[in-house]
Amino acid sequence: GDDLRWGGTPQSVQVLDEISSPLLTGVLSPAKNAVMMELSRGCIHACGYCTWNSDKHLRHFSAQRLGQEVAWAVRQGHQHVTLNDSAINYDSDRLRAFVDAVHRADPSGTLRFTYNIRHDVLSDEQHALLHDLPTHVALAGIETLSPRGMEAVDRQAVDVTALRARLDGFARAVRPVVASIVLGLPGDDEETFLETLDTLLSWTEPRDGVRTVEAVLVSLLQVYRGSKLWQRREQLGLVSCEHGIPYLIESPSWSRDALAHCKAEIIRRIARDPARLKAAEALVMMREDGGLPVWLSPRVLGIVLRDWPERRAHDGWTLERVGLMRDTGQGVLLRFRWADGGRVRVRLLVTTAGPSHYRVSLHPLPGAIVPGKAVDRLGMLVNAVVRRGEHRAAAYLADRGRTRS
Repeated sequence: GDDLRWGGTPQSVQVLDEISSPLLTGVLSPAKNAVMMELSRGCIHACGYCTWNSDKHLRHFSAQRLGQEVAWAVRQGHQHVTLNDSAINYDSDRLRAFVDAVHRADPSGTLRFTYNIRHDVLSDEQHALLHDLPTHVALAGIETLSPRGMEAVDRQAVDVTALRARLDGFARAVRPVVASIVLGLPGDDEETFLETLDTLLSWTEPRDGVRTVEAVLVSLLQVYRGSKLWQRREQLGLVSCEHGIPYLIESPSWSRDALAHCKAEIIRRIARDPARLKAAEALVMMREDGGLPVWLSPRVLGIVLRDWPERRAHDGWTLERVGLMRDTGQGVLLRFRWADGGRVRVRLLVTTAGPSHYRVSLHPLPGAIVPGKAVDRLGMLVNAVVRRGEHRAAAYLADRGRTRS
């Protein structure tokens, strides 16, 4: 419904080990390398956009429990684990206990971890600890370098010089971080957002042989029910989606045109350098206001791929799945299964060069090896389907006055 009802102070579980592990009990059976673990629950901070801090109390799972889950992941053949915590470095002693548990449970170093860090509490001691944790991706929530934007969400303003020094130390000890920022924070605006983006992108260039930042990840503000921003939404003039994910639509410092301009600018920059700039799917999936290119819209893709829908087979090849490249918005991925075993991923990248709207490339996936002639045949079939579909889609768009984009 539309009402948020207050049921009193939340009663959180204080001893987290009392909660049965969904991994160890078999309740969850994650796909290969899609394991998620929690080191803790809760948060000691109170950021305006977040509801993680519902009772302002950070609770931890024991090192023994975490070691058991790590050992389970190794036995199941996984090589990657995502840690769900808002940050794993609030407490150095707890961090040390987790790293030690990982080494005991996985002495060969099979697993690599993706996790969030709180940049303003990083220390030399934590650099050393995280150096010993096999790291796939480390994310640091910068949000914005604008003091006004940080004040509006109850975050301390960023000391840019100190931030770079801390992240430099982390990069030398572990690896460059992925710096995440938010588009649409109240108090922020188009100018200050682009200044933040430009500054952090400049840190992806090596300095003294080290890159401070690996990439910048942009997310669109979500006005979560129960968050302080949601409680103050009328005071702050925040308009967000009422159904589904509550993405920001507009605010006093963010007109719809300003949001659309920034979304379009992000998509353009991603197309030029997808390794350094990435976006959450809200930016690349929104078809209007500067988002998804028309040639990746569901309707146009349906027209293009009409001759080969999902689950249909041609010459031994079955199209299993069609999905957008959600982090870049540059194209679509098609996954095909060969009748005798093995899979191939086909990328359709949107292009404005040449007569075609898509550039097609084939990429065999790990596992059973598909004969080369079969892969070549798949390429011929996909190209034929796409080229026929492009003509149909072009006629459809011409009838509606849409241009190439």
